Amino acid sequence: MSEAAADDAARQLLDLVIAAMRHLHRLRRVESGLSMPQFKLLMTLKRKGELSMSALAERLDLTPPSVSHLVDALASRGLVVREGDAADRRRVVVRLTAGGAAVLAAHFEVVHDHFAELLAELDEAERAALGHLAGRLQAMLRLEPAAECL
Repeated sequence: MSEAAADDAARQLLDLVIAAMRHLHRLRRVESGLSMPQFKLLMTLKRKGELSMSALAERLDLTPPSVSHLVDALASRGLVVREGDAADRRRVVVRLTAGGAAVLAAHFEVVHDHFAELLAELDEAERAALGHLAGRLQAMLRLEPAAECL
């Protein structure tokens, strides 16, 4: 591929990724009512299990007071719980509740169904080509499969 063609493909991919992210953010807000920081906090707990407030702040690149506000809002909806650590009573940990896991599962089901509807408009060869290219990009970027995050 020529340098100009690679540059054009990169620009198209970047435009697609940005547009898709905006689209997914709109779906998230409509379906779950979660802000992006709240969603990231829930996803972090889903992937990593219970974490201390300071560990959450570090992973989310937020200040401890910001994380505390997020946790308060999510706890008031029953999506997370804040508890004292059994091993160290000075330490507070946050964990995802069954309700929080259900909100995430429902969100990803909506997103999956939405993409399935869109991809149904492609013919079989186009879907196969898209799957092949998505797999190649995922490998090139060394991304873990999303299913492993859920």
